[in-house]
Amino acid sequence: MSTTRQTNARDPRTPAEVYDAQFVPALFRPWAAKVCDLARIAPGQRVLDVACGTGALTSVAAERVQPGGVAIGLDASAEMLAVARRKDAPVEWREGRAEALPFPDASFDRVVSQFGLMFFADRALALREMQRVLKPGGRLAVAVCDGLERSPGYAALAALLERLFGSAVADAFRAPFALGDADRLRALCAEAGLAGAEVARLAGEVRFESVDALVATERACAWTLGGLLDDAQFERLRAEAQQALAPFVDASGGAVFAMPALVIGTGSAALDAVRRIYADFAAGDVASVLGALAADVEWSEADGSPYAGTYRSAREVCDGVFARLAADWHGFEVRPVDFIADGPRIVALGTYCARHAASGKPFEAPFAHAWWCADGKVLRFRQYTDTALMRDAMR
Repeated sequence: MSTTRQTNARDPRTPAEVYDAQFVPALFRPWAAKVCDLARIAPGQRVLDVACGTGALTSVAAERVQPGGVAIGLDASAEMLAVARRKDAPVEWREGRAEALPFPDASFDRVVSQFGLMFFADRALALREMQRVLKPGGRLAVAVCDGLERSPGYAALAALLERLFGSAVADAFRAPFALGDADRLRALCAEAGLAGAEVARLAGEVRFESVDALVATERACAWTLGGLLDDAQFERLRAEAQQALAPFVDASGGAVFAMPALVIGTGSAALDAVRRIYADFAAGDVASVLGALAADVEWSEADGSPYAGTYRSAREVCDGVFARLAADWHGFEVRPVDFIADGPRIVALGTYCARHAASGKPFEAPFAHAWWCADGKVLRFRQYTDTALMRDAMR
């Protein structure tokens, strides 16, 4: 991405310098640890950060691979890399394009990227290149902005830009959110041939020192508003933004709001373990489900449920939940439709479907399942569902 424009006549810094000073602490640095957690970066590994920018993610990865590991940051922007090289981090910085990674096949244990994929000229090719340089059994983690509608502060700013300056400017601002749709990302992964790729939604937050700081940062952002508005227009935007973004100003005067991300991942141990549990349950393989539970598991069924309580071993879960479900219901199905992953923590959203054996009444209700995993085992499980619907079907 180009960063050749100056921020404005009063700020002598380059856009890359403003990006590093303002965007990185507000957004990118907090995400770096999340992406490293998802990729399970550990000492001794070789890690590649694609579209590394000024090195927010690369620097965290470099800390985690020590001792004995190597972290490489690659970006197409020489100006971004010039700022990155000023950091006191044991990183090899390389200039290059994501669509033509200058590395041999199977040369990295982990490949990561945050908030760059949406700007690539050929996104599917970039993902194929990342997979190409990944070793067999390695892990890939690529984060993009979730949909604009899930980031209320930025949605309000987009609406303000539309009102003040028209759709062309507003659409330029919306560009980073172009891949904020899980189904679209799954289709992109399929196009790229990423076998076993998952898309998970992670919670995140934007935190600027003030509304003025947010607007000033966007002014320097060469790939959205930079160069599109003149000084007078930015002053008008700054003034109008005070009211438009007032709902997101906290007690300290900071501009704070949610900005979740969608993360493409391969090799997510926790998510893989949870998906296997649902598949095993659907196949009637209760033994495998119980085998996925830690010896000291805490399994909590929702308050108000006929099976309410916390069960503290696989045997208790079997006797207190699974055996009773089998006795009370015909065709009890658990149908997950979406997964939200945050490292070892997984939330599954879906629907229960069954028919009560005694009453003959059908039962259908949405659920949310919270899972906590470690080393492929379930440490804790908590169920949330409409228990009144279940009890009604049992009458």
